[in-house]
Amino acid sequence: DAMGCLHSYTVTDDTGAVELWVRRLSPTGAILGAPSLSSADSRLGRARAFAHVAMGDVHAVFFEDSDNVEHAVRVRRDGTVLDITPIEVGRVAHRGTFRAACFESGCLLPIEVFNPLGPQEIHTRVFSSTGTLSPAQPLLIPEADHEQLRMGCNPSVCMAVWHEGEPYGVYTYRMVDHAGMLLGSEPSQPFTRSAPQIARAIASGSDNFLAVFQDERTERNGLRAARMTPTGTLDPESLELGAGNSPDVAFGSGVFAVVWAAGGPLRLRRVGEDGSLPASTPLEVATSAYRPAVTFDGRDFMVAFQRGTTLQGRRVSATGATLEPEPFEINGVLPLSLDIAAGPTAHLVVWSELRSGRGEEIYGRRIAHDGTALDPISFPIGTGEGDQQSPRLAFDGENWLVVWSETSPSSPSRVRAARVAGDGTVLDPLGVVVRTAADDDDILREAEVTFDGSHFVVAWFEAERTFADGRETSRTTFNAVARLTPGGVLVDETPARLGPREPEYWTSPVLRIAA
Repeated sequence: DAMGCLHSYTVTDDTGAVELWVRRLSPTGAILGAPSLSSADSRLGRARAFAHVAMGDVHAVFFEDSDNVEHAVRVRRDGTVLDITPIEVGRVAHRGTFRAACFESGCLLPIEVFNPLGPQEIHTRVFSSTGTLSPAQPLLIPEADHEQLRMGCNPSVCMAVWHEGEPYGVYTYRMVDHAGMLLGSEPSQPFTRSAPQIARAIASGSDNFLAVFQDERTERNGLRAARMTPTGTLDPESLELGAGNSPDVAFGSGVFAVVWAAGGPLRLRRVGEDGSLPASTPLEVATSAYRPAVTFDGRDFMVAFQRGTTLQGRRVSATGATLEPEPFEINGVLPLSLDIAAGPTAHLVVWSELRSGRGEEIYGRRIAHDGTALDPISFPIGTGEGDQQSPRLAFDGENWLVVWSETSPSSPSRVRAARVAGDGTVLDPLGVVVRTAADDDDILREAEVTFDGSHFVVAWFEAERTFADGRETSRTTFNAVARLTPGGVLVDETPARLGPREPEYWTSPVLRIAA
């Protein structure tokens, strides 16, 4: 504070006995006065400090003695020790990461209480700045393992938050007052889910974005949607869409169209810009269909998907009606991944396939807005040694840019791109290298692309790995981004990192981007 710092520390003598000392430092770091000693019978025994906190003008140092009993010592801001004999406070919960939750006149402590008939209970006690302890009040009688208990107080109330449940835990909370009493009669409430909420698709509307994510709060493989402003504010309540996976979303005529595979049926649901659902149930676009992608051509939505061993499509009006009696074939091949984007007169559909015993390669075909094929056969976009996987594309008003990830046994992983003109000409037949991995062990995948009005923006997932004796010893994972001009020139030779990414999710295709 303005007076400086109060520093607590332990000193161990030659016999192993431990003493607790405190000392004041000025704001400039100068030592102020002699150190003060707190001891029980002049020696604490083996002690371990847990926390040093402030309660207004009085500090408290919490520690565990040689008998594994927790104690506290109060110290004034001027360095005067108020408790020559430490005060026993009880066995604190999660003492390895214990932090007291303090306010002006005291601290709220989580205390473990042994329950011979069931799980261990967590109660709270208030350690006041006057050195008194309040009676224990029940906080948590867990029915499952709990972890990461944390508490915090503001001038009027305190909150306790913990994690429970496996494998996807839920963060749960309860509110208590400064006396440790629970507020309200409701049981503990879920605070937020962790792993089940995984972003799957995003599209830009006229004012806001629509984010589609997987959320299993109501059913397995549940999908929900929420609008997001350009400043990142989400709807307070998301919309429940239905069960499924592999969603995609596009915007047109004032509505978002979300498509997904529902374990056989391919479904589409419209979401209004105002956050409404114009229809009470989803539209079934196709049966026995998977891997959907959707785009808007200025009048209607076009959905491309895998059906059986072929690539098919179907148009849907902005009012939510299918425009063909049955889906039509785009190409007679099994697509391993696919995407679609609209141009002024045609859609470009791209996909990866296995052909002639080679690895995965990228092909494309233009489909007119009325659903007829403009190219007699598909044309190659990304071919060569190894695998060219997971194509994505965007349109800049004149050309499409297709991006994909590339792996080869003879070279490091790459992210590569190629422009395709409106007449189907591949303008970059050798591709443009957006990123080359620094090492053969590194991974580049999940390339995504959008056009922001002046540049193509390419994002991808990257994993930097190290190995020793044939075993992976470390991994750094992150999302990266770089820009290309409409002419196909790489602007950012050194890509920007978007931030760390949770390592346990690195295999999930969750990176999406929209402008």
